[in-house]
Amino acid sequence: MQPNPRIVETLREGISSPEVLALVPGHGSVEQRTDNVAILTDAAARRALVGLRG
Repeated sequence: MQPNPRIVETLREGISSPEVLALVPGHGSVEQRTDNVAILTDAAARRALVGLRG
């Protein structure tokens, strides 16, 4: 569930803040990846979507 890497590169080219550029691309909360209520209300599905186990 990642966008085309070229899109990420293009978007990052417009960022001038060193603090923002230091953030790892692709990391974020599950809410930033989906609005599917079935996933958002299921802890195991949330972890699976962001690649966590448990």
